[in-house]
Amino acid sequence: MKYYYTMEYLPVRYNGTSEQVANRKAVWNFKDGNASASIINELAADVRKIAGYDKSSYVICFVPASTSWKTTRRYADVARQLQQMTGVTATLSAITKPQDGEAGHIAGKTSDPASEFSFSSEYFRGKNVILVDDVVTRGRTLSSTGDRLVNKGAKSVTGLVVAKTVNPDWAA
Repeated sequence: MKYYYTMEYLPVRYNGTSEQVANRKAVWNFKDGNASASIINELAADVRKIAGYDKSSYVICFVPASTSWKTTRRYADVARQLQQMTGVTATLSAITKPQDGEAGHIAGKTSDPASEFSFSSEYFRGKNVILVDDVVTRGRTLSSTGDRLVNKGAKSVTGLVVAKTVNPDWAA
């Protein structure tokens, strides 16, 4: 699956440049439901680039957080702003996580992270999905969720991520 990201995220165990530290703080703020105007503007620009003039065939969906209240806190205002700024429908109801749990970076992720999600295909069947997530590290959750969306009737899925993890220990 093709995906776009707005910034790089360097894990805290590494000393970072001032830009990397600022990106970290922006990601943490986003996760806490305080998305900066610059992140919203970049996400909206990417949505417009992906959807082009065919806005009605697209829908913006969100990868659920570890709990339903975190999902709402993180994405409700983002969904509202993206829909208003781009004209593309945005919904938090297409993908949900019925059982609240620990965050994947704390509890460890299952081999198929999207197996914990419920999908309501009436929101995306026959549509091109722009799938928004906060951080992508290896891409398993984004990829697995995208595959499930297609298997459940989405025409296509393009990922849109706030930050991509960079790790100096990983070989290029």
